Amino acid sequence: SVVVASVLAILAALAGWRAYSLVVYQLVNTAISTIGAMAMSRYLFSVRFKVSDLKKHLSFGVLTTLANVVDIVYDNILIIITGKIATVSQVGYMSQSKKIQEVSTNGIATSVNNVAFPLLTKHRDEREKFISESDQLVSTIGLLLFPLLVVMAVAAEYIILLVFGEQWIAATPYLSAFMVAGVFIILERLIRNFIKSLLFARQLLTITFVQRIVGLAVIVTLTLVRSEWLVASYVAASVVIWIISSASYARLVAVPVLTQLAKQIRTLLPSAGLYALLYATVVLTENIVVQASVAALLLGLYYFVLLPKYYSISLYKTISGYLNRRGN
Repeated sequence: SVVVASVLAILAALAGWRAYSLVVYQLVNTAISTIGAMAMSRYLFSVRFKVSDLKKHLSFGVLTTLANVVDIVYDNILIIITGKIATVSQVGYMSQSKKIQEVSTNGIATSVNNVAFPLLTKHRDEREKFISESDQLVSTIGLLLFPLLVVMAVAAEYIILLVFGEQWIAATPYLSAFMVAGVFIILERLIRNFIKSLLFARQLLTITFVQRIVGLAVIVTLTLVRSEWLVASYVAASVVIWIISSASYARLVAVPVLTQLAKQIRTLLPSAGLYALLYATVVLTENIVVQASVAALLLGLYYFVLLPKYYSISLYKTISGYLNRRGN
């Protein structure tokens, strides 16, 4: 669906459709993926309507949809505000860097949440089991995927050169900061999914609204103090939003807030250590071969020595189990 939609969107752009070429991409991508999913699952439409089913799901659906709308409004307001208080070049670098960050964080968060929601919902009435499963999910995702985001943060310059070219090299610190923020964005979205899995839709909407208001306040305040703090303000807002989400979830499941935060911080520590080592390598040498060799060595030791020995996580078994669950 992505390949066909991309080709048609490019052809539409070349034909002079301008912004409508983006509309073509969205419509074709959605249509093909929907039809393909129906064909693979052999799903058939049935023309029926049950008022009882509507009443059962309406409240939950409306509230979770509103929470998603708040997210969309937040992202768009953020663009408008930063465009007003930052320079044109800053907004440009931020926009291009954020595209790369969103591809990685949104892909990870969406993929994991699609699998996690139906699994966790089954245990919503078994609070201890639910907490155990959710903690295990955060630990596994963090230990497996956060190091990759850390590598991207350190290798931001090379990624910018590869994707956008040398004229965008000034966007390097923006991408590096956004990839660090991506770690907290994924954590926050996982936690919001846990709240959703508990069917606390009303609380989810309230938490989302509060998070976005606070996030905007942090970004606007820091950027107004110094425009150079635009990227730092985005990272700070991501951390604050994560803390609010974690604290809210902890209260809902009757777990001490500090305990909940400590569990997640322990998951972040290996990635923080990896970041420090990789950053030191970049500072000490500009040789890309040496940098790549050190990164490959550290990642190899991390995934095939540290994780199996100290965290009992097998990369192969985890990926296989995830694919099997996704297939089911």
